[in-house]
Amino acid sequence: MQKSYWQKQRPLWECPQLNEDQETDIAIVGGGLTGLLCAWMLKDSGRRVTVIEKRRFLENNSARNTGKVSALHGAFYHTLPADIAQSVYQLNRTAVDHYEQLIRTADIACRWQRTSAVLAAQSEEGAAILNQEKAALSALGAQLGDPPSFPLPLTWADQLAMADQALLDPWLFQAGLLEALKDKVTLYEESPVVEIQDHCLISDGSYRLRFKDLILTTQFPAFDRLQLYAARFHYQREAAAAFRCDPALDGLMLNTVDPGQALSLRFARKEDQPTLILAGPAIGIHHYPKDPYAPLLQTAKTLGVHQPLACWSAQDLIPRRHLPFIGQIQDHYWIASGYSKWGYTWAMIAAEMISTQVQDPAFVIPEYLRARRKGDLFSLYTLGNAATLTEAFFKDRFIVTPENQPRRTGTVVRLHGRRYGVVIPEEGLEFLVDLTCPHMGCPLHYNPADQTWDCPCHGSRFTLDGRSLYSPSNVSLQHYPGVNSLHPNLK
Repeated sequence: MQKSYWQKQRPLWECPQLNEDQETDIAIVGGGLTGLLCAWMLKDSGRRVTVIEKRRFLENNSARNTGKVSALHGAFYHTLPADIAQSVYQLNRTAVDHYEQLIRTADIACRWQRTSAVLAAQSEEGAAILNQEKAALSALGAQLGDPPSFPLPLTWADQLAMADQALLDPWLFQAGLLEALKDKVTLYEESPVVEIQDHCLISDGSYRLRFKDLILTTQFPAFDRLQLYAARFHYQREAAAAFRCDPALDGLMLNTVDPGQALSLRFARKEDQPTLILAGPAIGIHHYPKDPYAPLLQTAKTLGVHQPLACWSAQDLIPRRHLPFIGQIQDHYWIASGYSKWGYTWAMIAAEMISTQVQDPAFVIPEYLRARRKGDLFSLYTLGNAATLTEAFFKDRFIVTPENQPRRTGTVVRLHGRRYGVVIPEEGLEFLVDLTCPHMGCPLHYNPADQTWDCPCHGSRFTLDGRSLYSPSNVSLQHYPGVNSLHPNLK
């Protein structure tokens, strides 16, 4: 899978694997943003804290976003009941300030920059949505100002701006947080958790990590407990690209709200190279195009920027009302999931709430965020998701590549009643991976843009050689019986 702009030409963090049985007081599964923030807030609790990551630190989805830290969640607040909107606004506004406090305390150099977050509309339909958002924000007491002027060849039907939001470099922030944590908590990487038994995590190497409390910060909850999370999210993927740009765009943080055409734009710097990052629009994983980057490249041309520095994709889980699931799923087990593309503020909120409740069981998480809330379990939203997932489960299950077509990477064949994907890493070599998702048995598709095998049902993704990239599956794909010329030990 292609590296993000932030990850390119930067080293990964060096941590050991879990290679023997261990014990801890608090186990955190998932080494992305939420997991590291939880570790930071629990490091001085007097309890042993262990973070276990299935891939490499700085390689996960948290280093593939645009690095916007903002309480302005697109055109979002007008869709919520007034009391919930007020609470959500205050939580997110405070979260932005808490990042600045953490960055100062831990002395993290991550190009933190305060700037205005701007929402804009190019169409009449978008302007109508923006008017509703303005009214909702005004009712919340949000201080809205005039949008700053940037030299962009775009025409706006309407705009609004919220001051004192922020930009940062996601890779530098997480690398700095890891540096601050390395002597205070235990960190393991390349240690996929394949099973959770009673107060015990089992890695793919059959090593056990025993714990008293467990915090699951994997993008999709790795522990369901009959909450039916597979049907309580819909899944979106968003293409992103970075381009060299004019330094006059410094401070740009803008999202458009036009239905079906929403874009994210931000200014960035890496090694002092002025850069414009474009992302969107979000696309359901069931209809992901073969070339998701083409619209971004076309948009870039209209903005006067051309050759991309990087193209990559990110994936998000979208719950009903765009409100995440945070808190206990059963005694001593917590989850945080479903951030709806606004991972930074929700990650801070989730980490603060969970770390507080781990230490003080009397702390109450708001009902509308609770991990075990029942209000949307049998909603039309959930039933619609279930119908879409059922369609994805059966669609293309029996489609294979015709025998008369030459085999190449991405070809789908059927052997002994199962679908296999052909991978040809170099001339003269070929191996086959089982295209049945280990999570719930959905048929995987080949993604030529990112060079991955993708699940259209629940968003699991795998490298060409079958290694798990994104949950809910934490298990690698099986290969066709016989010698696997690329990965002989793949199981």
